[in-house]
Order: sequence, then structure tokens, then C-alpha cells
Amino acid sequence: MSHWGATVITNLLSAIPWIGVDFVEFDNYNLYLKILPTIGTVKIKGLRGLKARTETEKSYALEIPYKFLSMLIGLIDGDGYISITKQADYIRIQLIISMDIRETGMLKYIHSILKVGRINEYSANSTVKYTISRTDLQEIIFPLFIHHKLFFLTNTRRNQFALAFFILQNNLFYFADIPTNYPQSYNLPKTAIDYTLLPFFKNWIVGFNISEGSFFEKNNNDFCFSLRQRTHTLLFNSFKIIFDTNKNIEERDGYSTFIVS
Repeated sequence: MSHWGATVITNLLSAIPWIGVDFVEFDNYNLYLKILPTIGTVKIKGLRGLKARTETEKSYALEIPYKFLSMLIGLIDGDGYISITKQADYIRIQLIISMDIRETGMLKYIHSILKVGRINEYSANSTVKYTISRTDLQEIIFPLFIHHKLFFLTNTRRNQFALAFFILQNNLFYFADIPTNYPQSYNLPKTAIDYTLLPFFKNWIVGFNISEGSFFEKNNNDFCFSLRQRTHTLLFNSFKIIFDTNKNIEERDGYSTFIVS
């Protein structure tokens, strides 16, 4: 049923004495919670002969656990990227998670939950890629992140999302129309403590650890855990708070490294 059709029916129900208005207000609230608004206009060519998803067909995504999506955001912040490239004269947008081929099983599991995209294995360089298309980003993934107030925490991924979101929201299809300047979609926390207060932060760390974390043993038999990414001082200082340690963050050659024994 379309949102308009549901609205007509619930307005008719408002005529019920005493409870009619309350019923409509409650039902409209539930309808709102069950809707994932598509970002921009879906390109007909991008549908590949299919129809755009209805709200009913998209509703499964709202059942995906919040903690799973929080982990996914962290995983993408580490080993994913939003690719914006030129295909003929058009803009091609994809979200890609690229990992060692040994992680194929994990990516297949993620694919089974999200129900969008495709997985390709490249044995020549021992990698596996999970690719999500522009249409799936418009209809499912980005609306889902926005619905749950989830966002990327690394500057690189944040900038990629801001440009992709601007392109989709403004229905830009030609590569020549991509602007040099575009607004950010959200603001990052201003202190290390503010990062730790984000409701999705600890699950984000799990996903980020899958991508950027490692366990190793030093020559002195000290067993360590580390996280390494492009320099982001506030974000890495928030790890010190979460792990309750005073260890200094190493910053070298444009990268931050957090290590605990």
C-alpha cells in the first residue's frame, strides 16, 4: 500500500467516535517509522528493467539490528569506501568493502542480512569485494543509516558520504555537474569524550577493529592489540577513554596508532 493510500484510509478511521483521532495519530506514527524515504530520484537505467522498491519491499531493512548496522559503519570506515567515478558521461556511485579473500564468509553473511549488492572474489590478488550500487544506496543503505542516526567517523569516509549524498539528493547524473564544493551532511563530535557518548560507538569500534585492528606478540613476549588509521587525533584519543588507558597515541607519516598490551 502506498503512503498516500494509507493516509486516506486512516483519515476515514478518524470518524470513529472517541478513539478515532487517537487511532489515526498512533497509526500515522507507526507508518512513519516503517518508511525508508528514497534519497533523490532513482535513475530508470539503474533499475535494470526492474521497478523501484515499494515501502513494503523496503520494510525488511528496518528489522536489521541497530548493533549490526553500528558495526557495519565501523567496518566501512576501515575497509570500505564510497566510489564516485565517471562511466561514459554519467556519475557512478558504489559502496565497496574490500578485504582479504579469507573474509569471504563474513562478507557473504553481511550480504545475507542487507539483501543488496554483490560479492566478487579475485583469486589473483587474494581479495574479495562486496559492492553496493547507487540504486541500493538510494533506496536502502543510506536511508537506513539516516533512520538510525548512524554516520561515519573517519574524515575520508565522511567526505565521501557528503559528496555522494549531495549528488543523490540533487539528482545529479552527469559527471561534469559534480561540484567542487559541497556541504557536509553532519558534524563530527568536538571532543574525545563526545565520541564515546555516541550510542553506536562501541559497536562501531568492533567493526573498525575487524578492518584496522591487529593482535601481535613483541620480541619481549608482550602480547598487544593495536588500531591504525589515517591521523585522527580526537577519534584515537577516544579509544584511550574506552580502553581506560593512558598510553600515548603514536602519530607518524600521516597515521595514528593506538596500542595496548
